Amino acid sequence: MGRLLAGAVTLDITPPLGIAMAGYAARDHGAEDIADPLRAKVLSLRLDATEVVIASLDLLYLPRVRAEAIRLAIQEAWGVPPEQVLLNSSHTHYGPQMTGDELVERYADGVQDRLVQAVAAARRRAVPVRLSRGRELVQLGVNRRELRADGSWTIGVNWSGSVIPYVDLLQLSDDAGNPVAVLFAHACHPTTLSHLSYAISADFPGVAQRLIEESTGAVALFLQGCGADINPYPRLDPQAVPRLGKRLGHAVLKGLTELPEPREVTRLAAARTLYELPLEPGPSDLPAAQARLAAAAADLAAVERGDNQTLGRYWAKRAVDGARELVAAFEAGSPITGAPFETQAVVLNQEALVALPAEVLSPVGLAIESQSPLPRSIVLGYSNGGAGYLPHAAVWREQSYEYSARIHRAGLPITAAAAATVVQQSIELLQRFAPEVADA
Repeated sequence: MGRLLAGAVTLDITPPLGIAMAGYAARDHGAEDIADPLRAKVLSLRLDATEVVIASLDLLYLPRVRAEAIRLAIQEAWGVPPEQVLLNSSHTHYGPQMTGDELVERYADGVQDRLVQAVAAARRRAVPVRLSRGRELVQLGVNRRELRADGSWTIGVNWSGSVIPYVDLLQLSDDAGNPVAVLFAHACHPTTLSHLSYAISADFPGVAQRLIEESTGAVALFLQGCGADINPYPRLDPQAVPRLGKRLGHAVLKGLTELPEPREVTRLAAARTLYELPLEPGPSDLPAAQARLAAAAADLAAVERGDNQTLGRYWAKRAVDGARELVAAFEAGSPITGAPFETQAVVLNQEALVALPAEVLSPVGLAIESQSPLPRSIVLGYSNGGAGYLPHAAVWREQSYEYSARIHRAGLPITAAAAATVVQQSIELLQRFAPEVADA
């Protein structure tokens, strides 16, 4: 058996001014300024005949179609199958849209092309490495699901709510002990600035990555965890971005000084399982689906005649798009049976990265971590495309924002059983590796 080879590169993916921004439906025009650059990091890992590519991106998320196109393009160019390519977005709310008008599509095509070519550059830099792993306590955010006095739920501050108060660390070091790449995963929404900010920014993950790279000389890859219900604290203060980024970066640097001696990696593996999440029932035939579309179109027209041209229009247009998809499915004779979903696992020795294509609430990520058959599983959201929230079952009783914005297909939202389905599928995937993984 050979040794693990690792190489990493950094790409500047800062978009042009004027591009439509992602993250807040209330925005009504494109980017006006560049507060700080956006980066993509590409890491190539090879052990014997197995290669895994991990990319971290300063983006809100990748649409499912775009993520799959990138993975297939990497397979075509370099022979790395999609299940061995992990694409994780930081979820910054101050980056570009990745689907939309001509400018957006040109930008997204450029990012895709550069990511594919970056795999070759990362390969060229590959050197033998060993792995160290660790965890450091740090908390950037607070649970945002606040219960009001009237019994309703809002996006606010909930100090007793679920959080993930640590950063997970993976360091790959060469034979001289120099770090080649540092992967660090934390769960917190990059929503530090105002929703009306029109300046491109990587938010606190960008600050943390730059600090780590300046201090170590390694390529630092931030991996976003299951923080769909965790907002940074404080917020709405431009000075909070560097403060939070430095807090996270310094926690990583402290953790790196306390890592155990690096070990050889004797197992590198990756796999994914594809399945569907259960959906709420909808129209049972084509006339009923057409009636839903007509009602949704009427609601959108009413919104557009009124004063609300931003958030209200977003929700109304989403309803129209879903209804159209449902009508098209009936017309094609292809019934909607569920929402497509994927769990991906990347395993190094006994360390697993579990990647999910959704905005995953922290209790769901913690459930996978606690039930994993491996000693440590780092659970990531915002990976490999997809949009929509994956809440735990309690959210269905609360009718909160995460309930309204949950994953849907053809306008049909997921049921309360969806999170349990993801946990079960994830644990079953990880069990494939448990008996075979070498000691680490």
